[in-house]
Amino acid sequence: MKHRRDVIATGLQLGEGCIWDQARSKVHFVDIEGFTIYSYSLHDKTLEAFNMGDYVGCIALNDQGDLIAAVRNKIIRLNLSTGMQEPVMQISLPAHIRFNDGKLDPYGNLWVGTMAIDQNHPKAQGAGSLYCIKEGRVISKYDGFTISNGLVWNPSGDKFYHIDTPTQKIDVYDVVEEGVLSNKKTAVFIDEKEGAPDGMCMDGRGQLWVAMWGGGKVQCYDPGTGAKIKEVQVPDPNVSCCIIGGGNKNLLFVTTAQDEHNNLGKLYMFTGDHMQEEWY
Repeated sequence: MKHRRDVIATGLQLGEGCIWDQARSKVHFVDIEGFTIYSYSLHDKTLEAFNMGDYVGCIALNDQGDLIAAVRNKIIRLNLSTGMQEPVMQISLPAHIRFNDGKLDPYGNLWVGTMAIDQNHPKAQGAGSLYCIKEGRVISKYDGFTISNGLVWNPSGDKFYHIDTPTQKIDVYDVVEEGVLSNKKTAVFIDEKEGAPDGMCMDGRGQLWVAMWGGGKVQCYDPGTGAKIKEVQVPDPNVSCCIIGGGNKNLLFVTTAQDEHNNLGKLYMFTGDHMQEEWY
């Protein structure tokens, strides 16, 4: 697949967490290790930055148009108009653990995972958890993950897809009720030669688009069969997150991270003549 590719932002240590804001025609994303949330406007091509003072694992957009940010072990509400930061809650985590990927579920609750800051830490494996947070309190928690990533719900809200990156799998759960998951199964197995699965989003056909860390691409999978359908090549090896956006859902935004040669990460925007048909 050949697409037009634009570089929207550069200089990211660990670009991640991109989300599409339809009302503002903006894409919001984070630099986890740069402690910063960014907001890019497609209308006027401007980029705003909000320093959060610590690791920003993920962001989500609430009904009021504010960003809900998972910052190390705190949940913070960010007003995009004023830049004001309002603490919502704090979770007691070990010093070597931080928040990572997260999203809002169909009920409006924030699901956010955790991981060890240093993956070489002797207690990194299995140290992560997955929290469901409703109105400033934890209503459920699932343990035993190493790098919790790639949270997605299907359109009907009865299936939840999740990645624990080192397992090389996309797992699917039944959503029994608000905050309750059961019947874990593996939907997709990913060969290590493709890279490690990181961030993930779903298109209008129910297909899963997965950022491949170390693989230099975004891959699309059919969760029903586990088959790879297509892929988009990215110039940087450490591809971390992806989201479909644009007024016609015809754009793919992709974040990347610094590589082993100290080349910093970027936010890319992919489009093409037939992108809308392919992605939505």
